[in-house]
Amino acid sequence: MRRARHGLLLYRKERFGNCQIRVVYKPSHAKANSGVFVRIDDGVLQTAGVKTFPVQRNKDGKFSKPMLQKIREASENQQGPWYAVHHGYEVQICDDADPFHRTGAIYSLSKADTLPAAAADGWRTMVITLGGSIISVDVDGKRVTEFEPAAKTCPPSASGPNLCANPNDRQWATSDCKITIRETWSTSRKSAFAP
Repeated sequence: MRRARHGLLLYRKERFGNCQIRVVYKPSHAKANSGVFVRIDDGVLQTAGVKTFPVQRNKDGKFSKPMLQKIREASENQQGPWYAVHHGYEVQICDDADPFHRTGAIYSLSKADTLPAAAADGWRTMVITLGGSIISVDVDGKRVTEFEPAAKTCPPSASGPNLCANPNDRQWATSDCKITIRETWSTSRKSAFAP
């Protein structure tokens, strides 16, 4: 993996097609926010290692208006981790959020069902299954999301048939990321999803 700015980790050893990605994680608190980007185009490889500005917060942990403007401009110009936001899908990690932004949701595009109760030690297991254009997400053994980008249930888009089909229309967002990752793995699923 190679660390890009703003906490984006980029796995470059191989390209994933149809597969399962398992992430075992433990949030520091219910609103801890992170995610796993999938189905990002190859342009992301050029963004890794590109120097971007440091994100700074004030003493209250908030962004100043000038910092928010810099973040908005970086998003609009698809700089740094914003490239992944505009050219892929984020499987959200944030247990205490609305259905479009909680763990297992495809951020802002597809709701996640109610999550099962976390284990006493706080560790959770998320399995992301990529099969053709469908993205399925299971959290602690429960299916919480089944996402099809071409579905008519996706939010409307200003520049296409729906927001899911045109990732460039997505909104930008910022938040703290305090997630501990204990384990990740992936397994090819070619035989299961071959046409």
